[in-house]
Amino acid sequence: MTDSPDTAERRSDEFHMHVGYCIAEWAKVEEELFRICWQCLGSGARQAAVVYYRSPSLDTRLTLVDELVESVMPQAERKSGGHPHPVFKMWVQIKTELTNLKPIRNHLAHHPVTPWDFKVVGLTDDPVNVAWHEIETGYWERLRPHSKPYEPLKIEDLKAHRPAVQALAAKLKHFRSVTLLPHAPLAPVMPNPAP
Repeated sequence: MTDSPDTAERRSDEFHMHVGYCIAEWAKVEEELFRICWQCLGSGARQAAVVYYRSPSLDTRLTLVDELVESVMPQAERKSGGHPHPVFKMWVQIKTELTNLKPIRNHLAHHPVTPWDFKVVGLTDDPVNVAWHEIETGYWERLRPHSKPYEPLKIEDLKAHRPAVQALAAKLKHFRSVTLLPHAPLAPVMPNPAP
């Protein structure tokens, strides 16, 4: 029993669609990180864009935003033994969640989609065609002596990742628009980007 070309193409399209959904959700996270940066700077949107997008990677941008958030938080009452402000604790939780989701984001961004398609002979004489897609660490990267072993991402992983990133983007938006507002100046109104 072999999948028809239409079925194989539908599976491929579905896999790539979920990759795209995850990438789109990460774009919302990046947008919220930029807006937090802008709010903490209290500058114009253009100046905030220069600062934020000067950093080439998500790690560097997250470090920048983390330092900016810390800079606008009220300081602990005592230098020694003082507790961080509750708003900063909330930020640390969000940042930890982002850090925990980031390896899958990096896997999506930097590793190839691999289609698998082969025949399996089972208990019957009729071979069964098995087909699926994964995102796995590229062959050349695996040759590096200290490369991290990544588990391949399957469609089930992508389906689970998307809502987690959606929730993260919502937490960042709430943090920016509600929690951070009393501690960071309002920046000038950002114009809508051109279509």
